[in-house]
Amino acid sequence: LTLALAINGIYAVSRGITAFILSTPMNERVVDEIVSRYKKAMLMVLPLYNQSKVYEGFASIIFAMLKSLNTNPEFLKTYKNDNYSLLLVAKEDPKAIKLKIQNGLLDFEQIENSKKNVKQAKKECDGAIITTTATFIGFGSGKVNPIKAILTGKLKIKGLKYIQMFTKYFKLL
Repeated sequence: LTLALAINGIYAVSRGITAFILSTPMNERVVDEIVSRYKKAMLMVLPLYNQSKVYEGFASIIFAMLKSLNTNPEFLKTYKNDNYSLLLVAKEDPKAIKLKIQNGLLDFEQIENSKKNVKQAKKECDGAIITTTATFIGFGSGKVNPIKAILTGKLKIKGLKYIQMFTKYFKLL
């Protein structure tokens, strides 16, 4: 979502500049103004892009969804004593993400989604959610019944206690 907003922002800026160029007689002052406006717009849009491009695929979705919790004072106050780690894996995606929740902050670590890496990360983490991207997003938004998903094999979990703690965070988004 963040990446889409950044790309949409760049597109809007480019359209605005193109319209301005087509409707204005050109001289050095006008060209300087165009360059100045473009630089200002890029300074606003590029940080969004750079922040989200660190993560790929499913990991970027998780990062975009949850990063705001790190600046949420209510999250810090309410969950400052939480101390655990979760592995979030979308089966179809080449990347997975390990979350460390500690001192009211989330730490994101992207890993390769291979059997070896996932097996090792599962051992290291207190909890794990393994499913498809669509099921995970539905689970987080409350549109997917987790019991039904577990019984049908669409959702594999480890560390139910930690997953229950984790799902409470979505109320603050």
